[in-house]
Amino acid sequence: MGYWILQSNPRTFRTLDYLRDHPAELDRWHISRYRDQIRPGDIAFIWKSKGRAEQDDRGIYATAVVVSTPPHKEPYAPGSRFWEELEETAKEYWADTKEAARLRKHPQIVLAYSRLLLGRPVTAEVVEDTPGLEGLPILLYPPHQGIYKLTDEQGRRIQALVQASG
Repeated sequence: MGYWILQSNPRTFRTLDYLRDHPAELDRWHISRYRDQIRPGDIAFIWKSKGRAEQDDRGIYATAVVVSTPPHKEPYAPGSRFWEELEETAKEYWADTKEAARLRKHPQIVLAYSRLLLGRPVTAEVVEDTPGLEGLPILLYPPHQGIYKLTDEQGRRIQALVQASG
């Protein structure tokens, strides 16, 4: 099992609104790297980067399990009813339609959310103050990478933070 951080930029896609409105649905995420390393059963932590509002905290707002990776088979194959419904559902949450069009060219993984932390996220400050996590690339670089690979130890530490968040 692998661990990943998937980063969402609220200037591009309103992830928190999407999660509030569609908490139990399967979702898909565009990935720009690591396509050949992500596997079904891997754990993904959904990280929201800082938005325009000062009260917007960077951090982990959900956890998910990877359900399917490219090349997708039925029922998750591109062009399927599943894919079309996800596309239609997500359309209203895109804040940057040019970025949406650009990202459609990237491979996508299918996720099932396992825990939402919308009211009590694991903030960047908490992650940074946790021994063994202080040097995570997501804390150091601007919000452009989209996906970050974690070591097993980092993944377990973040899972413990998620469990402790309530």
